[in-house]
Amino acid sequence: MITKLQLDRFGVFVDREFYFGAVTLFVGPNESGKTTIVDALYDALCKPRSNRLAGKRLASRYGIDRRVSVEFEGEPITISEDAFYDLFAVRSG
Repeated sequence: MITKLQLDRFGVFVDREFYFGAVTLFVGPNESGKTTIVDALYDALCKPRSNRLAGKRLASRYGIDRRVSVEFEGEPITISEDAFYDLFAVRSG
């Protein structure tokens, strides 16, 4: 389970930490950073290559000097891009 997400120079977030519980809900008005958090999780968990489309999109949107890290309870994980999109689609649909 992800316990902490740390962002630096990632969209609207500069040196910001988010702590996760068993269920974590992000709510807020448009342009408050909800999608940025999902993109940061994608960046941290999937680690898209900078020369592929997803990596280029992240660099274009958030810059090449963005920093994201996650802390886990238990073993760290990485997942495929397809698996991430499947999880996101289930929870956002």
